[in-house]
Amino acid sequence: MPFEDDLGAALRRTADALSTDTASLAAAGLARGRALRRRRRAAAVTGAFVAVTAACVAAVLVVPAGTARQAVPAVTAPAKEPAKVPPATPAGRPQISDQEMLTLFKALLPKGSVTGGRARGTQTIGSGNPVPYAEFVFDDGKGAATVSVDLSRDPDDQRQDNQCPDPAFMKKGTKCARTQLPDGSVLTVVQGWEYQDARTGPKNWRAVLTTPEGGRIGASEWNAAGEKGVPQTRPEPPLTPAQLGAIVRSSSWDKVFEAFPESDADTAPAS
Repeated sequence: MPFEDDLGAALRRTADALSTDTASLAAAGLARGRALRRRRRAAAVTGAFVAVTAACVAAVLVVPAGTARQAVPAVTAPAKEPAKVPPATPAGRPQISDQEMLTLFKALLPKGSVTGGRARGTQTIGSGNPVPYAEFVFDDGKGAATVSVDLSRDPDDQRQDNQCPDPAFMKKGTKCARTQLPDGSVLTVVQGWEYQDARTGPKNWRAVLTTPEGGRIGASEWNAAGEKGVPQTRPEPPLTPAQLGAIVRSSSWDKVFEAFPESDADTAPAS
């Protein structure tokens, strides 16, 4: 056999001995690709879990104002708040119950029906809701209306309520009458509206009596069965300005003021 033929045969035999197993390589490549995809998927899930966990931890550790606080275990039971006990009325002063407030107010209303009574007596004087009040839906046969009365002994209330409001801040058509009474009390009656801007709403008439002893009694009424958000039921509130004035000037409220402390010292705790 010529040399060239021997060399060609030798090269073919060497190539056959070194030929690649393409099936094995393809299978190995597929397996490697699947493994890489699994690792990438696992990494993505882990990253998302870490991000969510970090967000949750941040939400626990940061208060709305941005101030960090110590985290507490999620299973910790909330601490029970101590029971709130209304402050006691100063010794020797009578209490006026919620029902008594309703009874006093109802007796001063003209003839008609009353429903939906709500009230607060004097038991909360000195706490976060100190003002005694009473409220009814009153109907004299011409349409239901809300009427209410409230009492306080507060210098700020006195200064605010014993003067007629500035007409510049009141809706056009508002009326006010201020009367100095012989005993030194001041009676102020305002006939206006619930809203002083362009919004529509019920009329609101109010009489306020401020006394030299520091007391303030206010009686209000609306020409609707609610103060806001309800339709008007009549052209005017049911009580005249004179009737409102009679309610706040009634001596029936004297017993309520007996439960009020006359100064801050009367509500100070005993040392």
